[in-house]
Amino acid sequence: SQCRLIWQHTVQSMKIQFFFLMIRRPPRSTQSRSSAASDVYKRQALDESLYKLLRITTSLEALNLRNNPVLNNNLSLEFFKSLGEVKTLRLLDISHCGQLKYQKSQWLGKAVAFNAKLGGKLENVNIDGCISSYSDIVNFYDSMNISPYHQVEWYGDQTKLPKMTGSDHHREYFNNLKSLFFGSGGTISSSFNKQHWENSYGKVTPEFVKLLRLSKNLQAVYMQKCSISTPEAELLYLALDPSSVNGTEYLSNLRVLNLSKNKLNKDSLKLLSPIFEKNKTIEVLDLSGNKIGVSGASALANALCKNKSLKYLNLFGNIIDVDGARAFAKTIEVNTTLEAIDFGFNRIRDEGLKTIAKAIQNNPQSKLHTLGLRYNYITDTGILEFFKEVYESGKPTHLSHLFLKNNNINEFSFFNIVKAFNQKNIGSKAKIDILDKLNYL
Repeated sequence: SQCRLIWQHTVQSMKIQFFFLMIRRPPRSTQSRSSAASDVYKRQALDESLYKLLRITTSLEALNLRNNPVLNNNLSLEFFKSLGEVKTLRLLDISHCGQLKYQKSQWLGKAVAFNAKLGGKLENVNIDGCISSYSDIVNFYDSMNISPYHQVEWYGDQTKLPKMTGSDHHREYFNNLKSLFFGSGGTISSSFNKQHWENSYGKVTPEFVKLLRLSKNLQAVYMQKCSISTPEAELLYLALDPSSVNGTEYLSNLRVLNLSKNKLNKDSLKLLSPIFEKNKTIEVLDLSGNKIGVSGASALANALCKNKSLKYLNLFGNIIDVDGARAFAKTIEVNTTLEAIDFGFNRIRDEGLKTIAKAIQNNPQSKLHTLGLRYNYITDTGILEFFKEVYESGKPTHLSHLFLKNNNINEFSFFNIVKAFNQKNIGSKAKIDILDKLNYL
């Protein structure tokens, strides 16, 4: 449920209308050996068609090439040069199209940089599943630092290159990126150690940190399934903390941060939580599918007591348990910006739900309108007590959407919930997913 909210929020906030081209992988079939040469020709023809399209288009705004497993291996330098020159394209999706190894990651970085320098609009790049090593991230970042020499090398008269002087080799960083999708690969160095870095001479800023910080327009970063654990969380801390790295820009426009399905644990969250205490821009935080545990949840909950920007929080599947729910109840009691929280699959039980209900009622300024509570061992008794606390107390509440499926509710328990729902007129105040089937009776 929360993932859906995150996507809706992100798409609506960007307010982009696309002239859209999608090229999907054809159905698989059993091929004979004689078809191999034909396949190579088809791939080359597709690459040629794509770069010619980019050169002539005056209206193309989104190019979706995702799920073509060998596409990236067949994209030529001409495609990336055309990508650097196209003026209308806003979104490029080459996710799950094969790896962007050494040279290809360099070409993509240069294309993004030239697109920005030459007046293009390329803002959203999805390379989910395409970059699996930190060296390719380094290549991607370094190649966005371009010089007049690079421009002539790609777009000018090659005979002028030997005559170019030292000043022509001065490099400058360019990109227009507003959203960047990594994901599905080990894209962040696990060898980083923040303590060693702080004690090092000169403190050379890691390239990943530079990539995020120097992308001044960046609004959304998606790093799901990147095997992020505590060492990588230390890199994120450097990128997100305005006081941690001298001489670089702060991510002052970042609104969406997706760290779902990684390896974040209690130590990772204890490290990152101070960032969310002082951050003033992030509105959507997805931590689903990690293992932050009770102490990690407590650290984050304490930080969010002071946060003034976060609206959507996804904690699905983080084993925060009853004590984690208690910690977030204290947050809900004082926070005035949170609008949706997904506590699903966290074993918060009736006791945890009870503390959350009281917190909602104790905060008249709460804007919370959506709660995800699925897979939490909640019984009908817990749900009825929640209804009584939140909807029957006479105090106003914004809570209008509850997701309660897959809890400990049998048919008889369901009848009791329906009865209370109808007698107390809760239907006029909230939409509850376990009652959806009543609409078909």
